[in-house]
Formats: sequence, C-alpha cells, structure tokens
Amino acid sequence: MALTAVPCPPDCPALARAESWLPCQPRLPERPPWELQRLMLETGRLDLTGVGECMFPAVKPGDRLIPLEQPAADFQVGQVAVIRRSGVLFGHRVIEVGSDEHGAYIITQGDNNAGNDGRSYDADVLGVVRAVFRGGRQLAEEELAPRAPGAELWLRQPRQALRGTALAVLRSAQRLPGYRLAAGVVFGVTVKRMALDMRLPLGLGALSALLRKVEEPDLSTFYLKERDDAWLLRATLNNKMHARLKFMRARRTMKDEISQGCTLDGWWLTGLDISLRWARCGLEERLLRASAGVLARSGVETLWVREVPELEPFWRRWPVIAQAADVPARKVAVKSLME
Repeated sequence: MALTAVPCPPDCPALARAESWLPCQPRLPERPPWELQRLMLETGRLDLTGVGECMFPAVKPGDRLIPLEQPAADFQVGQVAVIRRSGVLFGHRVIEVGSDEHGAYIITQGDNNAGNDGRSYDADVLGVVRAVFRGGRQLAEEELAPRAPGAELWLRQPRQALRGTALAVLRSAQRLPGYRLAAGVVFGVTVKRMALDMRLPLGLGALSALLRKVEEPDLSTFYLKERDDAWLLRATLNNKMHARLKFMRARRTMKDEISQGCTLDGWWLTGLDISLRWARCGLEERLLRASAGVLARSGVETLWVREVPELEPFWRRWPVIAQAADVPARKVAVKSLME
C-alpha cells in the first residue's frame, strides 16, 4: 500500500530493489520531505492517504493512516509498518522481526503481494500504523487483521485478484524441496533459449542513463574496461526481459559519485530482478555463470554481494572472504558464482 501520490504497482515488492544501491555512494543530505515527515510524526501531525490494492481489504484506497513512531525492534508480527523504499513511502504488514550485525530489522509484505520487501532497518522505518480512518470512522483493530481479498477485490480489480492468486500459488510451490529440480526439467529448454545481453553506461560514471548493448556471441569474449563502472546482465525471450543482474563498481578515487574514503571498493553485485514465473528454474544460475565469465576475463577475482532476498539461496552457500561491517554485504570469490 503506497502512501504517497505515487500509485502502488501491481506487485510492489519491486520497490525494495533499488536500481543503483551502493554503500559508498555519496551520503547526500536527507531530502526535506523525509525530515519533515519525521518532525510531523513526532508532533502528532502526520497522516497518510493510501493508494493501491496491495493491502486490500484491510486498508483500502483513500483510507487515512495515522502512524506512530516506533523502532524496528519494537514491532510485532502482524502490525502494519510505514517504511521507505526508493524515496516512496508505503505501508505493508510485518511478517518477521529480527536482528543481525547491522541492527534490528523488520521484513514486510503486502497482504496481496507474492513476495516480501526484504529487510528494513531503523533508518528506513517511519513508524507503525496506529489507526486507520475510513469515511470518518476509525476501523476496529480486528478489521486491520490480514484477510483474504474476497469477492470485493475480484469485482473491483479482477485481473489483479487473479494474478495475485496465481502468484501466491506459484510462490508456495517454489518453496517445495523438489521444485527447483522439477522446474529445471520442465523449463530448462526455454531457459537455454533465452538470449543474454549486457547493458553498459555510455557516458562517464556509474550513473549515466545512456546504455550500450553487448549481445551474444560477443558476450562470450567481452571483458570490462577500466572506465566501466556499472553494467546489467539481462535474460530476454521474444524481446521481453525476464531477469537481470545488476553490477556497480566502487572506487576510492572517484569524485562526486563514490566516496573517496570507501573501504568497500571493487565490483558489487547489487541485486537480481527476476520474473516470478522464471524464478528457481535455472535462470539465476545461467546469469551468474555468464557474469562470472565476464568478471574473470576482466581480471576480477573477488566481488562484494549485497545480501538481498532474491540472491539468498546463492550467497548463503558461497564461502565468505569478508563481511561488511556497516551494510548487509559479503565478499566472495568470483569463481563461486560458477558453482
């Protein structure tokens, strides 16, 4: 449930996957809206309006949400948290509370979403929803409990309701022990047919919006140049992208874009975006092997990997060379990506 004028996408866990996250990017001052929201929260003057259907029917579009400041450690499973992702506020239900070397965190998920939003720490947690008003009436606590969408959502948004149900069934199936093996047999031929290509910035620096394309068979001999600071490896079928790995390089000597004092310099695997339909059927392994080939040909021996949920089945089994102290990331050998 997005809580600004930005509508909640059909499957808004993607908000958790920032396009250009890197720990050593410049720490720009917090944008005034975030500071203002915290100030208003402290003075009890902040209320938010929900848009989108991802928390329906507990929270409906147009409902007024009143948040209360609360640190991540104090949340309970089932509460609705207001968190920030990529500059957007949204409210999702807490499904896990925990802590790691980076501090207390919560994991949230929209009631109608197939995937969760990953870990949110105190810096991105605005608070807990303490009251919801609909048509001037405050909802009772039991009305905010997670419920099946029911007939109302099917009447209002039949395509989203059908898609959400199908995704939920598929997500449940993917948790079964034998799914990866079975899916590899069923979809393996199609996965091999997918075309792989790279996208690299044309301009200087990692934040260039203009990209050049490297396609097969050139991809099998391609290596990164010293000037390259970011790239994507994509898998497409019939000109439609179904998955991509995202890489960026942190440099101690870069100005403006990367802090000169960065101690986590080098190449970073910052995230994986993959269509749920093609998850856990061998496509991730194909992308990782291809990217490891590019990195190895470029003389890269180690890689920082951001500990994002989409990559968790892989980074948990890769031997750790070093663990970052301030961000959820670990350094691994490039050859681990081929295993």
